[in-house]
Amino acid sequence: MSGKPSEVLDFCGQWKLDREITDQKNGQKGVLNGKAEFEPVGQSVQYIEFGSLTYGGQPKIPASRRYLWSGHSGGINVFFDNGIFFHHVHLGLSRTEAVHICAEDIYKAFYDFTTWPVWSTTWNVSGPRKHYTMRSTYFPFGDVV
Repeated sequence: MSGKPSEVLDFCGQWKLDREITDQKNGQKGVLNGKAEFEPVGQSVQYIEFGSLTYGGQPKIPASRRYLWSGHSGGINVFFDNGIFFHHVHLGLSRTEAVHICAEDIYKAFYDFTTWPVWSTTWNVSGPRKHYTMRSTYFPFGDVV
């Protein structure tokens, strides 16, 4: 892996995942440490994430989520595990943005591939009940950074 990703299959494999959550609404912070796996499913990949989440001073709890990443129109369409469309990621750029609107909440994502194969996503979420920033950094499994 070098340069920046150009197709969905470039993400295949295991990644070390570090995530920081800053909840501006209630003044709490969270940290997730874990792993993300991208498993090929035809020309798409199944994203599976799992780790330990510490949030707001509470004890660690297990956390996981799944998405389907499917190559589409110069990028990737990301779907929730129930098949509903989530957002589109443009590839071929060092940095790109995506937006998802869910009821009254707005999710704005910033993908950063400038240090590929280390990459990150930052979600800024706002709405009447939510106001947080979540930054996830992905490292190729086994790399020491």
